Amino acid sequence: MNISRTIAWLLVPLGIPACAGNQELIRRVDVLEQNLSDLRRDQQRITQRLDELQIQLNVILKKLESARPSSSAPPASGPALEVVKLRPSEQTATRPPKELPLPRVLIPPVEPSEVEERLPVDREAARRPVLAKEEPKDTPPSTAGDERIVAAFREAFEAYRGGDFERAIPAMLSFAEKNPSHRLAPDAWYFAGKAELDLGRLESAEKKFDAVIDKYPRSSHAASAMLLKGRCSERRGNREVARGVYLQVVQNFPRSDEATEANRRLDALR
Repeated sequence: MNISRTIAWLLVPLGIPACAGNQELIRRVDVLEQNLSDLRRDQQRITQRLDELQIQLNVILKKLESARPSSSAPPASGPALEVVKLRPSEQTATRPPKELPLPRVLIPPVEPSEVEERLPVDREAARRPVLAKEEPKDTPPSTAGDERIVAAFREAFEAYRGGDFERAIPAMLSFAEKNPSHRLAPDAWYFAGKAELDLGRLESAEKKFDAVIDKYPRSSHAASAMLLKGRCSERRGNREVARGVYLQVVQNFPRSDEATEANRRLDALR
């Protein structure tokens, strides 16, 4: 016998129409399926959160291990020295003078804000391109050639700094492709990516940041390029990809400012 007919026969004594009973059962099944879907979604979120906490725990453990003082080295083994006893007169002559107490110097407490005002820190200085200074006219050929290369980068960077991104991007790419082994090559890829990002071309910017990460992983721009790549993915709606990139920033550069910002973005994406 059909299940719906069976339910209909059971509902007849209660005075409930079979059609209404079927609709009620279907509604309850839909509610149960929705609850099951919500539970699975919550389970996935909890699993992702556990992964994030595990990575953050690993970062903290690495910091603790690096901050732990190294054990003192054992004394070097060697032949025992012979003990020489001195006569009383010699002991008096070789006795060191009593140590004088050091004067106490009171240093007034200094607020952290005063220290920051007295010692300004330029955190972006490490990421700025290092441009060669002007050399004398009798520079050797190799140095003169490097100066011409740096001059090409300087021209592209001036276009970027002046906001002429459409001119800066091809100039940066041309420099990076012609001089892939030069110390300024990662700078060229990085600033080309930032120019694309400022123009709103997120996919193109992401590719240029990938070039910095893949070709120059030890560059001073690697952490920042990875963070900006995550921002591009997030703005393009690829939230899961962005989460993975931010976790990679925290894992690869745990003590950097980029890792701090990546943790903020992870909190915002939950």
